[in-house]
Amino acid sequence: MKTFDIVVKNIKLRVICDENQMPLIFEHFKGFAKICPPVGQPNYTLITSNDPEYKLKVFNTAHDKWFNNASVDYFIDNENKTCTLNNIQGQSISDKNSLLQFSVGNVFNRLLKLEGYIAFHSSCVEKDGKSVAFLGYRNSGKTNCMLNLMNAGYNSVSNDKIAVTIEDGKLVVIGISQDVSIRLSPEFVGQEQNKKYLPIIKEQNISIPAHSQINGQSLHMSPMQLAEINHVKQINTSSLDLIVFPAYQEDSKELITEKVEDENLYQLLSNQLVPLVHETKSFLDEIYYQSPNFVSKEDVLRTMCKLSSYKFIQNEHTYDDFIKKIEDLLDTTPIELS
Repeated sequence: MKTFDIVVKNIKLRVICDENQMPLIFEHFKGFAKICPPVGQPNYTLITSNDPEYKLKVFNTAHDKWFNNASVDYFIDNENKTCTLNNIQGQSISDKNSLLQFSVGNVFNRLLKLEGYIAFHSSCVEKDGKSVAFLGYRNSGKTNCMLNLMNAGYNSVSNDKIAVTIEDGKLVVIGISQDVSIRLSPEFVGQEQNKKYLPIIKEQNISIPAHSQINGQSLHMSPMQLAEINHVKQINTSSLDLIVFPAYQEDSKELITEKVEDENLYQLLSNQLVPLVHETKSFLDEIYYQSPNFVSKEDVLRTMCKLSSYKFIQNEHTYDDFIKKIEDLLDTTPIELS
């Protein structure tokens, strides 16, 4: 058995796992958390093992439709701050490995929630200590906004989900590890800055559509792969300084930006809230402890409403103006929220 701590900010999850499981857990959190030798007291301890010894406890079983109904037995002991995952079963090794990574990730996400983080459907990038989050529904252009700024040297924080809380009067954002899905179109791959993806598209045997398709084929990459190909960093946390609600319009000839009025911002933010723990891992909501650092959802939302926030109508043709506008907004954004 191997023991190590997964650490982000003041949150520490101690993991005790089978030796062959450790590389999979490391891979999932690479760039999103520090992996350290066990030191001090953790917020919670996770034991994950296929050793029959752990089946002696009273277990429940959870199934996951995402991974062909793979299953895991679990036992939660809040008195001793311990969660045990055991007897992972699946149709393939890939299903079992994915379920392990996804389950450990969601245990950590549960701790984020208990510490007062709330989650948004959002991509996020960072440069020079400031970050911008792109919030919106599927196909609104969040990933393309992130990719545009990574081309300009911005570091990746997260591509689909972020967790936000208040720390010392400022908003802190944490990225949630998840593979990146890049929707392909002739316009996207035709841009000079995106030619770097062509070898990977060929490697994955993906055909580029003859015209733009909202639900066409996508290129899939890990966050670390994406950061490496763009020669930037994958970082796990940053301050939050600017919010953008993108709207992708294929026929738009110019970038259109509009400041979000204060009275509308709270509802727009609320519309993009998502669960930190995935619905297939709802059993992890049984994990509970009282944190002295807890911040309420309402306080986080109200503080986010103090940030500069804009709606952007954009597409591939607004690339240069988009980057300049973001840089101008970050340069002029006040960072004092209290």
